[in-house]
Amino acid sequence: MRRPFAALVLLALLAALVPAFVGSAVSQEAKDVKDMTTEELVAELKTQKELADRALFTQLVKSREPAAALALIEVYDVMGSPAGRLRVIESLPPFTDIADVNAKVLDKLTDIATKDKRRLLRIEAVAALAKSEQGGRKRLEAIVDSPAEDQIRIEAMRLHVEKASAADTTWYRKLWKPDEEEDGKKKKAKKDEEKKEPRRLIDLRRLAFQGLIKHLSTDELVEALSEEGGPNLRLAFEELTTRKAQEAEDRADQIFSMLEADPLARLAAAELLLALREDDFLRDVEKVGSNRQSSPALRRGLAEMLRDNADEKTLAKAAKNITKGKAEEKIFYALACARVEDDKVSKSYRKLLGDKELEVRTTAMRICAERGDDEAVEDLLEIVEDAEDADDPNELGIALSAISTIRDGNVEWGKQVRQYTTSPAGPLRIAALHEIAKRKDAEALPMIEKALGHEDWATRLAAIEACVEMRNEATIPMLIERLPKEEGRIETAVAEALFALTGAPYQKRAKAWESWWREEGAGFKCITPAELRSLERERAAQRLELTTSTSEFFGIEIESHRIAFVVDVSGSMEEKVKGQYVGEEGEMRIEVAKTELINFLDAMDAGALFNIIPFSDRARPIREEMVVNEPEALEEMKEEVRDLVASGGTNIYDGLRTAFADPEIDTIVVLSDGEPTEGEVLEINAIRQLAKRWNEHRGVVIHTVQIGATFELLRWLAEDSGGETVLIP
Repeated sequence: MRRPFAALVLLALLAALVPAFVGSAVSQEAKDVKDMTTEELVAELKTQKELADRALFTQLVKSREPAAALALIEVYDVMGSPAGRLRVIESLPPFTDIADVNAKVLDKLTDIATKDKRRLLRIEAVAALAKSEQGGRKRLEAIVDSPAEDQIRIEAMRLHVEKASAADTTWYRKLWKPDEEEDGKKKKAKKDEEKKEPRRLIDLRRLAFQGLIKHLSTDELVEALSEEGGPNLRLAFEELTTRKAQEAEDRADQIFSMLEADPLARLAAAELLLALREDDFLRDVEKVGSNRQSSPALRRGLAEMLRDNADEKTLAKAAKNITKGKAEEKIFYALACARVEDDKVSKSYRKLLGDKELEVRTTAMRICAERGDDEAVEDLLEIVEDAEDADDPNELGIALSAISTIRDGNVEWGKQVRQYTTSPAGPLRIAALHEIAKRKDAEALPMIEKALGHEDWATRLAAIEACVEMRNEATIPMLIERLPKEEGRIETAVAEALFALTGAPYQKRAKAWESWWREEGAGFKCITPAELRSLERERAAQRLELTTSTSEFFGIEIESHRIAFVVDVSGSMEEKVKGQYVGEEGEMRIEVAKTELINFLDAMDAGALFNIIPFSDRARPIREEMVVNEPEALEEMKEEVRDLVASGGTNIYDGLRTAFADPEIDTIVVLSDGEPTEGEVLEINAIRQLAKRWNEHRGVVIHTVQIGATFELLRWLAEDSGGETVLIP
């Protein structure tokens, strides 16, 4: 068995560097750094720089000598490699315990965090300050109070709050209520000549409240229920619930009854009311949860509340309503009664599998799977076999997953799943690939190999993901063979899969992979997930070495060749972006967005497919189908971008729906400066669930750009799909 893991750690760091690295590595191996003096270690570091082995850095840290810290600080600026710089950053925190170099180490990390050109290194420096026991937290505070990049300030605050204590309350209060003095009085306006104040960020205020919450009095928390919104309102309710605060009952009642209130805030209010009123409140839970006007998120949460707190008699009575009423009522009672063990209840769920409403059917599928209802399999198979007539292609995948859960380990069912990998219905095909991966079905390897060459990109992506999940060495040459045939995001996915299975550092270099496999393939075993995790951080830095042509949109690296930009052009986009300091302004938001979009298009690879979908009251795609990036088409699209004007409301739902309607798209970038105000669906939790449903068997990555403030919906869309989100002030 050959698993050259130790060598791969070194290769992952050095692959993008000069070819002479091999000889250097051998030289390092020949020396035992454990036997070196600090002076010798420092000399070796200055000679090797980014080529220095991890063992050398480890030994420098163990030396605990000021000279070692000073050498690390010195060598950082002469290293040509971000990977080498990352090792320096990781090595510096332990030296903050040494008085002679404490200030210099903290100064260096702070300097990197606020000034380094590489975002990864800035973020890592902030993390290193958080690990620095002596003085690190004070430096985090300084970064938060500085005019540094917003995301760095927010990350510094997040890490500070992770270790919040009573000693931090004064500072947190200043961030939470910046216009109040310590005695609660309002601050006087500053004179022009006084020191300028860095722009205030909603995220900093939110995080300050999180750090404070355990130290606020009940009266302050009750007051916050009238002043706070979003996550802070929910946090206040959660803390008051732990205290069973009677003082908050009236406000909880008020918010729980408000149809227009944030559904998650209404749910948090319900938790407090349940803690105070116990079983007497469950009647209200049932009444509101089954109401057609309640949002999907609130309905699900209240159904789970009833399920977890009602007695058997109450749930048995509620189960009689599973098949009655409108769709919303059926869904509520289905969720609430999912654990009621009764044949009549099981029969009700099977009946829902034939309901006319898609969401009712899919809810019933998942519940039948949870209940292990073997009698539901026949009805589920009927849905799968009628693939061509499905109302929503994702329904097929849900049905298949439900059967697999019920028939887990069934050999005959495993054979049937393999056949579905060649189905003409894409979602069924994709779901089948995921299922055989879960089952680690080695007999399905020929099906995976065939799917890797399928004409549909989403099928190929599912096959690539299946290779990673199966962790079978036989898939490695399949992926290597596929690599030179792909481009854009799918090419990246193949390279990522090869790295995940092998730890080898060759990225998208097909010839290098072929040569490596000829040498190492015989007897090779996939690296373990633990080994992979130890390589990933260094790889993130090593990838920076090769970042030359990847297009960026507001700092997000995008490698897709099938991309849609969903761009907010509502009236609020005429507002100006914020400057570094309070009171300063820049260009109009829409002009900043247009400039960044045109720059991205200019850097995009020739032949890539793209579309731009502006939205305000509704979505208005610039082209009905994606455009091939060719000179004439590119200039036409850039001119269309220049002509965009801001007006109307914000219909994010229609923008997303329009993007997902194009089966060719594998990446969506959403740019917006506000929550939904127009459209068929306004509730952000509902939009989130719809996007997850549309994407369940697509694998589309959604990146988001938040302008002016942070918005939960945009953060959720990125988190749920594996994308990135950035904040533009």
